[in-house]
Amino acid sequence: MLAAMPIDPATEAAPVLKLRTPADIVDAVPHLVGFQPDNSVVCMSLRGARRRLGLVSRVDLPPVRFARQFAAHAARYLQHDGAERVIAVFYPPDDGPSNGRVVAAVDALGKALAKRRIRVVEALCVYDGKWWSLLCDDDECCPPEGTPVDPAVTSLLAAEMAVSGRVVFKSRAELERTLRPIRGPGAREMRDALSRAKSRVESALAAAGRHDIAAESIDLYDAAVRARQTVDEAPTALAPDDAARLIIALDDVSVRDEILTWADGERGKALLRLLGELAPRAMKGFEAPVLTAYALACYVQGNGALAGMAVDRARRADPGYNLAKLVDEALLRCVNPEVLRAWLRDLRVVLGDATSG
Repeated sequence: MLAAMPIDPATEAAPVLKLRTPADIVDAVPHLVGFQPDNSVVCMSLRGARRRLGLVSRVDLPPVRFARQFAAHAARYLQHDGAERVIAVFYPPDDGPSNGRVVAAVDALGKALAKRRIRVVEALCVYDGKWWSLLCDDDECCPPEGTPVDPAVTSLLAAEMAVSGRVVFKSRAELERTLRPIRGPGAREMRDALSRAKSRVESALAAAGRHDIAAESIDLYDAAVRARQTVDEAPTALAPDDAARLIIALDDVSVRDEILTWADGERGKALLRLLGELAPRAMKGFEAPVLTAYALACYVQGNGALAGMAVDRARRADPGYNLAKLVDEALLRCVNPEVLRAWLRDLRVVLGDATSG
């Protein structure tokens, strides 16, 4: 039996769920990475005697000549995460478990992890609606022709994540499309709205001062987040001018930092939905603050895949944006989301003290 915590083990309220079989693992992986992997390797870090789930990473299945390089890189990350055991799941584009890239990667990963005293407790291959265990040679439980992936069977982890609102996309490309800037007439409308909002905020700053405009911006965010906490019905889509005002507001670091203190828990989920609506509407010149805030909120909520995509776009838009650099570094170093939560809690105290003073 392979036991694991949900995707975000730092959340104390999350129930302990168990992955009892390879089928449970295969069913859970798309929920853990946010999309159905293809041509990929997914590694799951298990920590301690209770095998708590830590880092879940996905990379492209490497060519044979890069198998050892991939394995060394993966082993470093997994050791840094405190892994004592690892589950690896391979998704080849053809040939199933006999795919040469899978064979090379399995061998190289096992050797690289063994050098660091990390044990591979399960290695699976998923291809063409079937799965194979690459470590089990018992034909009774792991037949050579593979075991069909049964879409009617849903693991407890997958069910829990579906109930919590975690959407599984059909592919990485589909997930990436959620971040792409809107196009066509909608893009022109947003560019005009952003230009108007920028002019209005600049005029208001000259007349009222930064503190009053920041307070107004925070109130606007608070109202929009509250609207997205309503479970009975989805909020009305933001009008271009309203979306533009919220996007422009994040140019003020004090506003950005204030809303980021909301990124944890249920309020954080609502904030994540709001920032997800704003991200595709942030046109060129306005992208970095929104996308970085979205990336950090994704990371805190346990969605590393979307966090990475968002921060990549933020850094392309503005390579010098400091918070984007920090979020990117946190992702590269596999920093536990709880570290970011602690930082946000400290930031909340600092901002509260500054407000009361």
